[in-house]
Amino acid sequence: MGEPADLVLTKVAAERFGLTASRIRRWANQDKITRYEGAPPASGGAPPGMVSLSELHRYLIEAGITPAPTPPVTTVQAPVSTTVQAPDAPAGVAAQVEIERLRLQLEIERHKGTIAALTAERDALRRTVQRIAVHQQESRSDLLQAREELDAVRAELQAERAARRLPFWRRLLPGPVDEA
Repeated sequence: MGEPADLVLTKVAAERFGLTASRIRRWANQDKITRYEGAPPASGGAPPGMVSLSELHRYLIEAGITPAPTPPVTTVQAPVSTTVQAPDAPAGVAAQVEIERLRLQLEIERHKGTIAALTAERDALRRTVQRIAVHQQESRSDLLQAREELDAVRAELQAERAARRLPFWRRLLPGPVDEA
């Protein structure tokens, strides 16, 4: 199986997507994306790490990471010529159309990632609201039960005071009353 056509140095991919090269290397070490080795430098040393832009972009979308907007591609305008270059013109137009199509496709994928992240956040908020509603219902039921118990104790205390047939002014005193 050959190497992808869109291989770039890890550093270039990091700049392209607004990430750090170390983060991309970490993903490659975790086998989340494929790392390719470039040609060893003439001065010796380890070959540079390379990644596929399309594979990295797919991983970012799957992971719900919104890449930083890439700077617009700048093109150098050739001086206007009075001669018509019919064979080259369609190829240039076709390339520009393809670039625009890919740019729009990338934008669509970014929006899909944003939608997926917002949907996940909405679902998490719904679950939180449901847990709060259950907790609120339980708290209401505990409160009603505590009120019923309090009313029962008050009724029992009132019955006890009435049974003792204490004078009116002694019934107004809180707590137990000595009958001495």
